[in-house]
Amino acid sequence: MRPKSILAAATAIFALTLAPLSHAGFISGDVTLNGTFSKLPDVGSSSIVSNLGYINVAHSATIDLSTVTGWFALLGPDDVALANNINLDPLQPIHFTYSVGNFTFLATGVSNMVGSTPSCTGNACTDALRFDISGVVSGPGFSTTAFTGTWSGVGSCTAHDNRCISNVTGNWSVYLDPPVAAATVPEPGSVALLGLALGVLGFVLRRRKD
Repeated sequence: MRPKSILAAATAIFALTLAPLSHAGFISGDVTLNGTFSKLPDVGSSSIVSNLGYINVAHSATIDLSTVTGWFALLGPDDVALANNINLDPLQPIHFTYSVGNFTFLATGVSNMVGSTPSCTGNACTDALRFDISGVVSGPGFSTTAFTGTWSGVGSCTAHDNRCISNVTGNWSVYLDPPVAAATVPEPGSVALLGLALGVLGFVLRRRKD
């Protein structure tokens, strides 16, 4: 192969490495999901969500597109969000996920849990539950990234004598926040291609020198 042909091939390989390098890296931005519960305590108590030890949720969630930033700003109305149930048993490991478009949030930690005292006025009772979560988020072409977030839920019911008698309902939201974008980290395949391109360029330069 002539030197000019070798140089052209090396340039093409080098150009191919630039696309993955420009996309690979850590995930940044934030996104909020909203959803409902699939199961709540029966009537007869004023506590709805504040004392939940196992949180049953409707698996389909809504992406709040008005609050998305960073990489999540690319999400659109056709993107789907999914949620999983949450086991808050302190004797069990924390492990639940949220899928947002092509991103997957795996929560492995829960802290700062606060359940409000049920408040009953007139013929209604309400209460709330809030806690912080932490874990990692991953997505195609990105490096796995740590994230933190806040989960909050609110319950309400029709009540009599400070006890729920019907219409026990609730909704939840979770704010997911990976950190500010870090420096781009090339994927292994990109590093290999880059090394090959530089090797070929070095060979061409040596041939020209000879």
